Amino acid sequence: MPLVNKASEALLEACTSGDIARVGSALKCMSIDEVNALDSEGNTALHVAIKRQHDAVVKQLLAAGSRVDVANGKGRLPLHAASAIGNVRIVKLLLAAGAKPDETGPDGSTPWRLACVEGHTQTVDIIMSSTRSSSRLDVGGSEVLLHVYFVGHRSIKCDFISALRALGGCLGGPCRTSCGVYHTAIEIVPLTSGFEWSYGYTTEGTGVYSESARENPRHDYYDSVSLGKCKLLEMELDEALQQLSEQWLGSEYHFVRHNCQSFCAKLIETLGTRPLPDWVTRANRAGTTWLRWTAFWMAIPRTAGRVLCCTCRYGRRTGSQSSRQVASRPLA
Repeated sequence: MPLVNKASEALLEACTSGDIARVGSALKCMSIDEVNALDSEGNTALHVAIKRQHDAVVKQLLAAGSRVDVANGKGRLPLHAASAIGNVRIVKLLLAAGAKPDETGPDGSTPWRLACVEGHTQTVDIIMSSTRSSSRLDVGGSEVLLHVYFVGHRSIKCDFISALRALGGCLGGPCRTSCGVYHTAIEIVPLTSGFEWSYGYTTEGTGVYSESARENPRHDYYDSVSLGKCKLLEMELDEALQQLSEQWLGSEYHFVRHNCQSFCAKLIETLGTRPLPDWVTRANRAGTTWLRWTAFWMAIPRTAGRVLCCTCRYGRRTGSQSSRQVASRPLA
């Protein structure tokens, strides 16, 4: 983008003061490039007007050809700047002018996330409504993948793990007609950016966590199954994971009755895809039936489940963080 000249400087000054008459006068003798020129701080006239929250000036600039796809020196697009401020009228003007509600700025932010961080609920609702109506986002959908692991890692020395792996082998071994004991996780491509989500035991807080897809260090990866497409938006996925994180506490984990497969089943119910394959859940269903008719569960130490299946220690990340953020970073 060109830098400011005298005409651009006059426009920037008028936008700063919010003088509609001066803005209109300056625009009459300016080219489109001059209207979109950057000042010494990397801001266009549109960015300046948004920062000062001069709604009428923003409307004038958009009518004169101010671009909504030019980032300022901080990597913020106009809609990002307005969303962070929470000015509803300006947000509506920018959306009407063609600003993309799901656009990721050069700094990696999205309008919806900036509005969420600042607590601008009305702005969040407007952006979500605009995103849902965007036909560009509704094409194809996101693929939901179920990642399946053999429970436990062969390098882990644990009699309980060894016994379960041996049981799975006796009941059919590593094939889809077997009754193997599996750990499961869900990845939504591309929304989760290469990470999978699952549930496991922890002493406090949520049991919902994420790992790099197909790389859970406590289990041996076996296979991945496509469960179909979902048309969930990133912001809707974040909301769903946040709700599940609040509901699925790590201390409520149970190796058979309330585990990673239970969580995955609940998540894909929200996503609206096919259920977990029968061959994956067969052993878990058999164990649930067993527990219904016996008191065997009292003999299984709760610590067995902690050691065995889904402990949230590696790459732990809660649902209140973005599905695009680095998974190894815990929630503060």
